[in-house]
Amino acid sequence: MFNQDHFLLDNGLLGWFYKILTPIEWLMTQVMTLCHKFLVLIGMNEIGFSWVFSIVFLVLAVHACIFPAFIKSIKGMRNMQAIAPKMKKIQQKYKG
Repeated sequence: MFNQDHFLLDNGLLGWFYKILTPIEWLMTQVMTLCHKFLVLIGMNEIGFSWVFSIVFLVLAVHACIFPAFIKSIKGMRNMQAIAPKMKKIQQKYKG
């Protein structure tokens, strides 16, 4: 009845999106699993808080990766605010 070799998300409208996210999902899984194994190695229980701390570490790692882009975006917004009066004058000049 069901074809097990055919996964629903592999094609269709969102198939390309799934194919892009698969390596990112794999990387995030590896980071979280590595952190969990490290926490178990240093003596934490395999079930419970070791997974919680692994998820927290993953969130912090993702935030650390996104932070430079966030700072660049804020600087760009500040630069646009600084030149906004000049752009307003130019728009008024060529308004017609």
